[in-house]
Amino acid sequence: MATKNGLPPIHPGVFLKKILDELDISQNAFAQTIGVSPMRGAGGVGLDRLTLG
Repeated sequence: MATKNGLPPIHPGVFLKKILDELDISQNAFAQTIGVSPMRGAGGVGLDRLTLG
């Protein structure tokens, strides 16, 4: 399924994982930096459930 811009939708967790990999930062280190607890046992990037707002 494409969006208005013609690109397929991407899951926020996939986007976040790419950024963390590029910066060589672990999910745990990122969570501590922004002041949240990393979600355990969710598989992949657990922070994809994080709601920013």
